[in-house]
Amino acid sequence: MTVVTFPVSAQKLTIAGRVVDARTNDPIVGASVVVKSTTTSVAADNNGGFLLTVGKLPVVIEVSYLGYKPQSIDVYEITGELTVALKEDLSLLNEVVVVGYGTNAKRNVSGSLETVSNRQLANKPVISVGQALQGEVSGIEIRQLDGRPGSSPSLVIRGNGTFSSAGSTPLVLIDGIPGSLNAVAPDDIQSISVLKDAASAAIYGSRAANGVILIQTKRGAKGKTEITYNVAVGFSELADYPRFVDSWIYAQAYNEALTNAGQGSVYSDEDIRKFKEGTDHDHYPNDKHYEMAFNNIAWQTKHDLSMAGSNSATSYRFSVGYLRNDGLLQNNRYSSYRDNLENFYNKYNFRLNLDSELTSKLKLAVNVAGTADDETGPAAQTGDRTTMRVVTRIARMPAAIAGRTSAGQYGRVDKGAPWADLDASSYELDRNYYFTANADLTWKILESLTVTGRGGYVFDHTNYKLFSADEQIDNTNYAGPAKIDVNWNTQREVTLEGLLKYEKRIDAHTLSALAGYSQIESKYEYLTGYRDDFPTNELSELDAASSVNQKNTGGTSEWALVSWFGRLQYDYLGKYLFEANVRYDGSSRFDKGHKYGLFPSFSAGWRVSDEQFVKDTAPWLYDAKLRISYGELGNQQIGNYPYQAMLFSGSNAIWGNTVSSGIVLNTVPNSEITWETTGITNIGLDFTILNGGLTASVDLYDKTTRDILYSITTAGTLGLSAAPYNAGKVQNRGIDLKLNYQWKNRDWSFGVAPHFSYVKTKVLQLSDVEKDIAKGLFIGQPLNAIYGYTADGLFVDDNDIANYDNQPYTPEPGDIRYKDISGPNGVPDGKVDPEYDRSVIGQTSPKYYYGARFDVGYKAFDFSITFDGAGGMRRYLSNMAGRAFANKSNVQQWMWNNRWTKENPNHDAIYPRFYSHGGGTDEPYSYISTFWAWDASFLKVRAAQVSYNVPKTITQNLKIQNLTVYLAGRNLLTFDRFFEGWDPELDVQTGEGVHYPMSRTYILGLNINF
Repeated sequence: MTVVTFPVSAQKLTIAGRVVDARTNDPIVGASVVVKSTTTSVAADNNGGFLLTVGKLPVVIEVSYLGYKPQSIDVYEITGELTVALKEDLSLLNEVVVVGYGTNAKRNVSGSLETVSNRQLANKPVISVGQALQGEVSGIEIRQLDGRPGSSPSLVIRGNGTFSSAGSTPLVLIDGIPGSLNAVAPDDIQSISVLKDAASAAIYGSRAANGVILIQTKRGAKGKTEITYNVAVGFSELADYPRFVDSWIYAQAYNEALTNAGQGSVYSDEDIRKFKEGTDHDHYPNDKHYEMAFNNIAWQTKHDLSMAGSNSATSYRFSVGYLRNDGLLQNNRYSSYRDNLENFYNKYNFRLNLDSELTSKLKLAVNVAGTADDETGPAAQTGDRTTMRVVTRIARMPAAIAGRTSAGQYGRVDKGAPWADLDASSYELDRNYYFTANADLTWKILESLTVTGRGGYVFDHTNYKLFSADEQIDNTNYAGPAKIDVNWNTQREVTLEGLLKYEKRIDAHTLSALAGYSQIESKYEYLTGYRDDFPTNELSELDAASSVNQKNTGGTSEWALVSWFGRLQYDYLGKYLFEANVRYDGSSRFDKGHKYGLFPSFSAGWRVSDEQFVKDTAPWLYDAKLRISYGELGNQQIGNYPYQAMLFSGSNAIWGNTVSSGIVLNTVPNSEITWETTGITNIGLDFTILNGGLTASVDLYDKTTRDILYSITTAGTLGLSAAPYNAGKVQNRGIDLKLNYQWKNRDWSFGVAPHFSYVKTKVLQLSDVEKDIAKGLFIGQPLNAIYGYTADGLFVDDNDIANYDNQPYTPEPGDIRYKDISGPNGVPDGKVDPEYDRSVIGQTSPKYYYGARFDVGYKAFDFSITFDGAGGMRRYLSNMAGRAFANKSNVQQWMWNNRWTKENPNHDAIYPRFYSHGGGTDEPYSYISTFWAWDASFLKVRAAQVSYNVPKTITQNLKIQNLTVYLAGRNLLTFDRFFEGWDPELDVQTGEGVHYPMSRTYILGLNINF
């Protein structure tokens, strides 16, 4: 507190003053100047000056500005201008963040690292951590592939770097132990650190090639016990969905397709009239099956309770949580919501964190956590029988087929009756149990030297059941018998680590070092069983079925990793930073001579803003740091036994006239395979201006992965599939940009945090070939490339066909025209064929992705909205989702409205002539081309929430410390140019192209602190 003495003045006094930076003496424009306990306030002008009118003295003036420490001044008398010198608040720069095997001040980090605080995760209507990160972090593509309840998004850091089975999933560590994003509740998280380059991730060596996500959970604090309860209830509805035509339009469309195929019509004019009338549902229905099944309200509820406190030596935090997320898929047969519900997800979680000072030099930290979750959905009687098979058939069934008739019979599409599946006692149950426990024992040997022993255990068990009841579909069609598949699998993982840390500060020099040892042992076991022919649909256990057709399998696999690692950090005056990491990993997944890999990294930082010449020439530069790094990372996620000759049972052998079970070798072994290695060069700049109001970070990187495991094609006469070889190379080059602007005064606050990332991925090497079309790999082209023809509109008439290049099929007016782009001699030859006229026409992975969060606060109200999106990619609707009548599939409204017809022979129609086809690969619609590969860029209003912090005067009377009421929404709007009704974010290119639709969610919640 500063006390200023001036002569006594009369009533209606004016206090003149000026607010300046204590270091540079520059004016602080916009500083808030408030007379305490009054409504009198002003903002400093362009010279930092202010004028305050008060009724009497003494008064207390409070002066504040973002990035500076606030100051309170007691004014007793006035003699002249008051100068207020605010000091920089370096708390943001000195923020401690989680890094590999420890923490560090954010200002001293020289690698590419980004953090997310618990404030950014609070009050979001999400069911997983991955969803909470959408729109918050640069350099990460977070994509929701499925709309099923309980589904979580996929995460890829700085683009896909490999095309092998090693994949692109980042390493996730929770309080130092490998885990899953789904294994921790968002309410339990204190902070998240995303390690994006080799300098920050190399300490994790062979597991860090795809980046690392470090999660630090909340812990107990000194003081009285604090109880927090967060409850949220809400509902979901369809965000977007394909619109299918009415039954009478379907009848006309089918007649048109048959006529175009040279066949006769099926539906008469009288049939079409009866469809329109709607008086005979059993024979002439208008059942919009997709809307009947999905256009529903699905409820959601979430409860999180935590207790935190301490005594003299031990602090604790204990939390429990429950989530119920119902799905949109409902049978709509009953008056009761719960009876109609077909698909739902439950999750239970708990966590206990303990920290105890056993002695003044010995500390123990223990973390125990677990989750149990299950998803239940309907099952089909035929096909793969899963919930998604039911969803697919619902989408395929036209409105001209009744789902249910008045006689209790069911309509069929192809080989299935989806409404019979929904009404039956069939189910798909996926139940998971996840438990983890770890403990750190830290001994402070000397003031600057500590040793830590860490042990961790992870238990992950899945119990999967798929029961299909038998069904009497109609008088003549029966589907059965009832059958069940059961699959139990368990993974156990044990981690043991030892850490030795040294830190010493001598004058302007700070030196820290880390040495460690780690070993991980993982064992996986599975057991499957199958039986059929149940005596009743009311029993769904293996023992209840006949043993005649029973099958079972089982097995075990193991892997282990042993590692030595170290880190050295040095800084001088906080201006010159250096860090070196090294990890030496040995993996059981490679043969002798190839088991061990060395993964080093180096980084340096220069805080240019601390140089005197910068202070003199650019005093507006609040803080600036230049970073540069290079490092290498490994990837050992290639399967457990790729170098060994593997024998597989289950094949039959004939000895004379006897058929016997046999064991076969089906893969050529390769004992020379070794690590995939990723080298990353990163140049970054972090700076802060506007007196700490605007921070920015920009990173340029080159990420090249070599020795990618690639299976070279072998001759078919060999009878064996190819073993993988280290024969591939992929390069990712890109930029990450993140801004954060914050402003506030007495009543208002505003913040905006946009980010943008661009990545260009290129295949550099594929053994000795230029392309592998079957695997979508092409030298010089991106991963996930789309390879196909270039379309040139539609044929208008026979004359158009006769005067155009020869097509790879026999075209008719209304079919797609494909361009002749080359030939055997490198120039167009008048013939379109797959050898010379296909090319890379796009990629399914985004070239850039972006997001932004906007925050506005006024007194007790806070509002936040988050956007995110992606661009530069093309995607197409696979199979039945994008082709009318493919294998008897449905017709969408956009197809009917925009098709080519003889009456309207539009060359630029976005859908060809209707045609009855089987969906084979040699039909005119089946070729992948630019006609079907549409721009899949999108922008989403991912989340929005408004909250009200109840005043203390009310909460104190209720014996509550804090009370916040909030209203939130998720997936509120999507802007795109994709196929009508289809969300480009979802996985619409695999299988039959049909997906579980995305939902829009609204949540009302309370956050109470006692």
